[in-house]
Amino acid sequence: MKIRSKEKKHFYRYLIFILLLFPLQLMGQQSQRKKLESQRKSQQSKVREMQRILSQTQKDETASIAKLKDIKAVITERKKLINELYLEHKALDKEIIETEKAITDLEEEIKAYKEEYAKMIYLAYKNSDSYQRLIFLFSSEDLRQFLSRLNYLRQYQDVRKQQIHEIEDLIAQRNQKRKDLSQRQFDESHLIDNEEDELQKLADLQAQEEAIRKKLSKEVNQMTIKLVREQKALGQLEKEVSKMIAKSTAEKTAKVAKASNTTSSKPKTTVAQPKTKASNTTSKSSSTKTNKSKTAKPTPKKTVAKTGFASLQYKMDWPVKEGFVSSPFGQQEHPMLKGVIIDNPGIDIRTKSNEAAYAVYGGTVKLVSKVSGINYMITVQHGEYFTVYAKLKEAKVKVGDEIKKGQQIGIVATDEQGMSELLFQIWKGGRQKLDPEKWLKKK
Repeated sequence: MKIRSKEKKHFYRYLIFILLLFPLQLMGQQSQRKKLESQRKSQQSKVREMQRILSQTQKDETASIAKLKDIKAVITERKKLINELYLEHKALDKEIIETEKAITDLEEEIKAYKEEYAKMIYLAYKNSDSYQRLIFLFSSEDLRQFLSRLNYLRQYQDVRKQQIHEIEDLIAQRNQKRKDLSQRQFDESHLIDNEEDELQKLADLQAQEEAIRKKLSKEVNQMTIKLVREQKALGQLEKEVSKMIAKSTAEKTAKVAKASNTTSSKPKTTVAQPKTKASNTTSKSSSTKTNKSKTAKPTPKKTVAKTGFASLQYKMDWPVKEGFVSSPFGQQEHPMLKGVIIDNPGIDIRTKSNEAAYAVYGGTVKLVSKVSGINYMITVQHGEYFTVYAKLKEAKVKVGDEIKKGQQIGIVATDEQGMSELLFQIWKGGRQKLDPEKWLKKK
């Protein structure tokens, strides 16, 4: 009687393939989907925050460039969210297909195993007579063959028990895979609902954007006047900040020069020493060392790690607790006036009404000024870097104050249409303006 047929050997090889390959594939896919799920949840949180802020001004039906910029910003983020949902849905689809395949293969193996087990039961039934077993044992030619046949019968019983356990394990795996499949199908249904909901919200926002554009198209002259006024205010802000930085730099240079002059003006006293043999020897040896140092290879420059403010790229806390970028840094087309390019020296952060503004890093308050069209503006120095906070209705600090990171420095102003927006800039030295989005933490 053969206990292990060719089919059974094939089964064991294939079983190892099922148990090892599919879990590894599914684990890799699940890891990827978890990453996509995390990205999608982060994007959903960002969009919800934007919606909370916008809900404060939704009742006001007055069309404005600020409102148009807000809607464009939300549309951009909703499109990103829809893309995240699509990628997660796609990854989940792949998981479902692989899980279905794993279930099918397990069911085929269970079937093959049951058939093999049925054959063993049939053979066991045919040889179940105790008398026949005794004849099989006592017809042995010697003691060695007797013990071998006895061991064979025992192994036969063990294999039957092992087969039962393996069938039960396979059935348990299949049942778990069915549960996994059911959960993934539920998740997929939920994702589809989310996708449809987001697509509808996107369509609504695009309709709002079009309606605002139609209203604003009739107010070109007013928009042009307002743009000129805004650019004039930004020019005044830049002028004041540049003047303050130039003054600060001049004061620092004068201070260094004064310290240098004080040191050089001190009289130097030299005492003549008689030359001795020893001193001559020392002189020669030092001369020899000098010559050696001239031929020595230069020490390679070490890369110095950035510290302080310079190390904050993509790590900086936002200057407001809640907010989103409604107008990015640099040159961009005016949303309504064709051919007009706007150069934003910082970023505009749309936030909720009466939101506090906070220092992004410790430093010294160098300027507190009120600029027409921008309200209060605060400039804080952090070594060679400066941060500017404008469009504040109230300043909580004064020039000369040493402030800490996260300290409240002012309250963001709200305009006649209920819009609360902070203008945030980062300067390096006296002229270079940096993109704040490359410094702030990603939400």
